[in-house]
Amino acid sequence: MYLKKIPKILTSVFPKALWRVDNSQSIFLTFDDGPDPVSTPQLLSLLDKYNIKASFFCNGVRAQKYPQLINEIKDREHYVGNHGYHHISGWSTSTDEYVDNVENANSIIQSKAFRPPYGRITLRQYNAINKKYKIVMWHVMPGDFDQKVNHQQLLNNLITYTHAGSIIVLHDSPYAVDKFRLIIKDYAKKMSQEGLKMESINTIISSE
Repeated sequence: MYLKKIPKILTSVFPKALWRVDNSQSIFLTFDDGPDPVSTPQLLSLLDKYNIKASFFCNGVRAQKYPQLINEIKDREHYVGNHGYHHISGWSTSTDEYVDNVENANSIIQSKAFRPPYGRITLRQYNAINKKYKIVMWHVMPGDFDQKVNHQQLLNNLITYTHAGSIIVLHDSPYAVDKFRLIIKDYAKKMSQEGLKMESINTIISSE
């Protein structure tokens, strides 16, 4: 069970986190869980093809294993964020262990932005991490990871729920990229028709 669009009342739980970007005519595609030797190069080629800048929230253990992919993401002028060393849930992890997991990832990724795996973070963890990092959540989750969501449904979800300033969570995995490849042309065209540019969160994080 997941929410395709985050209701405003939930954003008040963590008010200093970035859920969407107000007063923006851009949208912000983000890709979690990479880098991956199969999907990351495909994503980078697709983003280049449609002149899209995006943000990749990477797991430290995978960044450590595939440093050349991290360098490639940065070389293409996309943003790299911290998604924890291991993909753990804050709801079942002590605060000290959770913060250590973030710091271990950052020793490899070196980013000012952190996205909690699964979006599951306690208030105590949030308060600890917020002192050093900008916590980036999301506004739209179209379900690219969901086996019940085919590529046409993915496109419909994106078009239905994307608005100016939306932060959209997608995934850097072979299964997800297979669907993304089928819809990116139509999605990019629709966003362009609505006057929305696809950008990374780099300038947002830099201005914090």
